[in-house]
Order: sequence, then C-alpha cells, then structure tokens
Amino acid sequence: MGSKKSMRAKRDAISKMTLMTDIFFEAFAEDVNAIQEMLRVILKDELTVLNVIPQKQIRNLFGRSVRLDAVCKLSDDRIVEIEIQNEDNDDHVKRAFFNSAQIMVKNSQTGTKFEELPHVIIIYISGFDPFGNGLLTYHPQLVIKETEEVIDDGTEYIFVNTKADDGTKLARLMKRMQEREIADPEFPEITRKFNQLKNNEKGVNHMCQLMEEYTKDARAEGKAEGKAEGLLLGKIEIYYNDLKLTPTEIAKKLEITEDKVKELIASM
Repeated sequence: MGSKKSMRAKRDAISKMTLMTDIFFEAFAEDVNAIQEMLRVILKDELTVLNVIPQKQIRNLFGRSVRLDAVCKLSDDRIVEIEIQNEDNDDHVKRAFFNSAQIMVKNSQTGTKFEELPHVIIIYISGFDPFGNGLLTYHPQLVIKETEEVIDDGTEYIFVNTKADDGTKLARLMKRMQEREIADPEFPEITRKFNQLKNNEKGVNHMCQLMEEYTKDARAEGKAEGKAEGLLLGKIEIYYNDLKLTPTEIAKKLEITEDKVKELIASM
C-alpha cells in the first residue's frame, strides 16, 4: 500500500513539473530533437545537435566539482551547456564562467594547443532577471576597456530569463518552459517530448525512476561525506526544487525547524 501511495505522490509531483524543474529538464534533455529545437530558437541558428549528455551522466564525468543540466555537442564541434536556475541565491556570472572553464578542461588533453580548444556556449536559463534591466537575454563579453574591442576567448555566454516578454519566439519558448502543460505547434519536438514524460506510461515510469535515483544519490552523498548536513541538503533540494514542497511542508517531513529548512535552501 505504501508503495502505491508513493507512486501516486510521484505522479502527482510530475504533473506539477515544468521545463524549469531541474529533474524534469534532465529527463527532457535526453531527447536530441527536443533539445535541438530549443537551441535553434535560443541561438537563432539552424544547428544540428549530435548528442546530449544529461546531468546524471555529467555528474559521473565531472564529479561533484560542477553541476550542469545538459551538455550538447554540435555538428560543427561547438559545445553547448544548458543550465536551469530558479533560485537567485548565487553569483550567476561566476557560476557560468566556472562551468565554461570546467568544460574546457574536460575537453582538452595533454599537449592540446589552446587554439584547438572547443568553442563553448553557456546558456543560463533563469526564473528571474539576473541583471535587473528588464531584458529577455543578456550576452556578456570580454572587452578591452581602453578600446572597447571585443576579445574572442572561445566562450559565449547567453543569459535568458522567464520574466521578460519582448514578443519574440524566444519569449514564447520561455513562457512554455513555465507551464505544466504544453500543446504548441510552434514547438512540435518540445511538445512531443514534454507530453511523453507527462502522459506516456513509459515516460512517467522513467520520471518516477529518475526521482528515486535522485533520492538514493542524495542519501549516498550524505553518507560518503560523513555529514548529516549533506544528506539533509540533498533531500531538501529534491523536496523544494523537484517536488515543489513549501519550507513548512519540508520541515514537517524531515522533522526539523522551518528556519533550518530556509537556511539550507538559501545555501543551495
């Protein structure tokens, strides 16, 4: 009986998820065609995605030093990293720069000349305006202050947010990413994969399995670190980001104070 209740709870949680939900996006990112459609809109480029490494595999490649949601290899050898960020509780520019550096290192070998390093594009999709100027997108660049000359260092940063609406196709995509249901012929591949994970029995079971793996990973990390705090933080991250529980509900489940929950949420 408990197992059936647990399954019902997971299915209910899945019904509330959007593409801005980390665990849901991880499953969504496994689909090359859906990610390709998304990247073509964001980059305004009829690019071809060769493969996608979703977050779970990335954790195995990079360890705990970096947490990326999806890394895509394009047909022209460019590498695109996509990160979904809902909480405005970090230095997002430094985080994006750190991620690009990790990808550069991972994709280089001893003896590789710097000119041979891949072109890396960091796409940072946030549920808030990271720079507060009311724009849909921001493109930070490396510039020589004295001459205002733009330097090509092999990286490209694109910050996109769900708060602005400039009437473009990209703005419509950002709107869809916040919705619990998608049925939009403008984004056929995104609609297909989204509904497969929401409504198809196989897709729903895959999501349930992924949620279970997240819970086990959180427990394993907490034990490996020998810290109760690590285990606690892992559970809270799942409850808050993926299952969308309130701090009050999380506190009740974990039998800790609501203030402690809020403190750990702020540290994520």
